[in-house]
Amino acid sequence: MPLTIRRCGKQVHTSADHLEVYQLVDDDLGRLVQWTLGSQQELWEVRFVFTHVCGPNGGTVLGLGFGTADVRMEEVDILECENLAVCDAYDGEINILGQQLSKDGLDLCEPSSCEEESITAMYDSSLGLVRFTVDSRRCRGQFRVDVIKETLKHRELYPTVAFANKKSKVRIELIRCLMAMPIPRDERLLQRDFSASLASDGDFPSGCVTFEVDGEELRADKFLLASRSIYFERMLRAGMSEGAASHVPIPRASAHAFRGVLRFIYSAGQVGQTLFDDAEPLELLHLSVEFLLDDLTRLCEWKLMQELTLGTALATFASVVTVRNQVPALVESCVEKMQGRMKDVVTSDSFKELCRSEVGVRELLLSLDEPLAKRRRLQGGGRS
Repeated sequence: MPLTIRRCGKQVHTSADHLEVYQLVDDDLGRLVQWTLGSQQELWEVRFVFTHVCGPNGGTVLGLGFGTADVRMEEVDILECENLAVCDAYDGEINILGQQLSKDGLDLCEPSSCEEESITAMYDSSLGLVRFTVDSRRCRGQFRVDVIKETLKHRELYPTVAFANKKSKVRIELIRCLMAMPIPRDERLLQRDFSASLASDGDFPSGCVTFEVDGEELRADKFLLASRSIYFERMLRAGMSEGAASHVPIPRASAHAFRGVLRFIYSAGQVGQTLFDDAEPLELLHLSVEFLLDDLTRLCEWKLMQELTLGTALATFASVVTVRNQVPALVESCVEKMQGRMKDVVTSDSFKELCRSEVGVRELLLSLDEPLAKRRRLQGGGRS
């Protein structure tokens, strides 16, 4: 997924491609812009390319780094805000979640021109690490500073710019990222209080059901499945053939994969990646789409992205092309793996298999052309 604006303060201009921003007014109010890839990342590394000169009253702050998901977008004290982890492009001062760090590390002299400079910011959630690397002739101290704190571990942070005047302009470039394992969000899946079911009509599913899957019988509780899944509620309600049956066949699924679906529901999505010890993520993904389990879909998408290689990219793309709208990040990752290496791709068995599908070939060509098509639209002002 490309970087897009997650949130933006008023009086801040953003370019058509969402990558270049600047403030429209001079009032020192502290206006923020924040980017996202559409999902939480456990590792970010971005480069902020900027021009920055003094404001009307001397030095003016330009904070570059990261912000929490709930940081305010307006009237922010950039170097004291407890929701920012930023480096000031004016003099190198650093604010880490409200704590100002000594300038012994990064020490920048006052900007006197509109020369383009850059600060690369990295955040590693597992280590609690924020790193700033400066590329500027104004730097009088170290060019890199690492900050490691317990309070930085496992935070939901996003690349953020904090403006204080309109003479600053910033362009963001994504260097690398690592998608965090998604956390379940579906309130129905997460529920643990079932008291409301006591007042429900008498046809709410209850009792035991046996699923017949790939020659095996898997027993499960109707009430729990129906309470945490709209799909299984509809399937198991009285009046449906499955609801009246004691044995329900599940075609086109392996026992390992369907057991994974049941395990995910029983754990309220908390089972995490141990789910894949016994089940293939690609098969689980397709079952999750069929059973309307969006949180399981996102977990499978994440797992497949972690293991994606050039050798598996085309086969994965071909498998998910019919459900690409449910897994956009995975589709884009597959395409990125193949771009510039199509000579290797077209000689693979996976490519020969894909060529049998008109839909698959069409979607691959459109996906490969998408970045160029977007660039043409931006450069041509929408002209074809």
